Amino acid sequence: MESHIIVTENASNLRTLGRRSLAGNWKAAALISFLLLLLTAGPQILLVCLFGENPTMESLSNFYLLLVYGPLYLGYAGFIRCLVRRQEARVGQLFDGFEMFLKAFSLYFMMILFTTLWTFLLVIPGIIASYRYSLAFYLLLDDPEMGVMDAIRKSKDLMHGNKWKLFCLDLSFIGWSFLAVLTCGIGFIWVLPYMETSRFSFYEIIVGNLKTRHEYVETEEAYEQPGSRSDESEEPKSEADETK
Repeated sequence: MESHIIVTENASNLRTLGRRSLAGNWKAAALISFLLLLLTAGPQILLVCLFGENPTMESLSNFYLLLVYGPLYLGYAGFIRCLVRRQEARVGQLFDGFEMFLKAFSLYFMMILFTTLWTFLLVIPGIIASYRYSLAFYLLLDDPEMGVMDAIRKSKDLMHGNKWKLFCLDLSFIGWSFLAVLTCGIGFIWVLPYMETSRFSFYEIIVGNLKTRHEYVETEEAYEQPGSRSDESEEPKSEADETK
């Protein structure tokens, strides 16, 4: 039986992971984030500007977003994964998700469906549900053979006891998001990759790919992936390791 890891790192430490992943890669991260926002939010904004509050155009826009968001986000997550794992990251990875179009679309559709159904009960259960399924795309990315419902179920299992920690991480970006709004949304091309690398680092800890050492949080060796030189040392392990 696999051990269940509870993330004990605070939001500040997780954001540190995000920043380190982005070091030297901010331009590429901003560019791919701009493309993602352009291809998802762009058409919606354009239709509103051209046709105003038109129900038909709004339905068309929502249908377009339903079709493309899953594959685009899967490709974006692949780019983020490469940054966090110190692999070569390409802006063109944004479109790699279309190679798994059916699975990416189905996963996004099922996540929206389940979250909406929970929201019908109350808003808070809907929010909880969205965090329950928040790792599904990362899991599918790491295991393309995984079924859509398997990814949702595994995300649900991994997030048991970890939803509040991820919520606190997201909440810690409120200030940055507010500043991005003040720039008419332009700032989100930098805030989005910052959030996503921090979130993916959270995922890495949960699945056991990333070991944390509280004692050295201010050093470059604070966070090491298995197989690194620091991983072979006898430095103390964090609580995240001890719960494995």
